[in-house]
Amino acid sequence: MMVAPGVKLSFKANKGADLGIDYKSGNFCATGKFDAANMSKLSSSACIALPSGVIAGGDATYSLGEKAGLSGLNLGASYSHGQLSA
Repeated sequence: MMVAPGVKLSFKANKGADLGIDYKSGNFCATGKFDAANMSKLSSSACIALPSGVIAGGDATYSLGEKAGLSGLNLGASYSHGQLSA
């Protein structure tokens, strides 16, 4: 379901129930997901591509409940220019 330009809401009920949100605008995108069935975690990710050739992104997971807190964090970046990639 589109609620605003670039924003999409979703509900997935496979083995559980996940509420999701996706956002995209130009060279930036972000996602979020909430485990609505178990109320156990909240996850998000984001990525941006810069005109200089740098692409940077990351994701984070926050656990809810008794052991509440940041349970996962990843960051990454890459650079490319012509035949050079790093």
